Amino acid sequence: AALLRRFGQAGSPERAWASTRARYLHLLDERQHVPGRMVDKSLNISRFAALIRLALPESRILWLRRDPADVAWSCFRTHFQSGLGWTFSLTDMGRHFAAEDLLFDRWRDLLGDRLLPVPYADLVDDPSAWANRIADHVGLTFEADMLAFHRTRRTVATASVEQVRRPIYRDSIGASAAYAAQMQPFFDSYADARQSLGLSAP
Repeated sequence: AALLRRFGQAGSPERAWASTRARYLHLLDERQHVPGRMVDKSLNISRFAALIRLALPESRILWLRRDPADVAWSCFRTHFQSGLGWTFSLTDMGRHFAAEDLLFDRWRDLLGDRLLPVPYADLVDDPSAWANRIADHVGLTFEADMLAFHRTRRTVATASVEQVRRPIYRDSIGASAAYAAQMQPFFDSYADARQSLGLSAP
């Protein structure tokens, strides 16, 4: 009710979220205090794409599209510091990923060219071409160092700390295949959830 009142009083969604934008940029400046771009790769960021569109209209979104089974296996065996509850169960992950598919379709329609889908396998096969496309999408000029990200000395505090110290590799493509039997609860849940959401069979 409070949110609806805020939208009604503001006159437009953009004006309603203007104060959120100001607070966000203020907190970001306090944390970083250096010019540049901010990248947020939180696993649940897809839930907020519409709010990002309103509060940060200049933002650009990249949506990495990867084989769901490989992502599920990766998440299931990773301990996330923030405690992502949906990663504790293969069945829960099936439902979560089906919802992600529905969100992807919705945001792609809503955001248009502000959202760039990036097929993971294609990125691995041709990183130079995709690095160029990604840089162009976010308004940057491609630089060769973008392909040498593994040489950075920056502190990494996410679950991908080991991966970012390596060049782009193919090991994770099809990594779930060896555990297909153990992952059957995911496959069943994912297929059922997609069907209940009106999506085609995976």
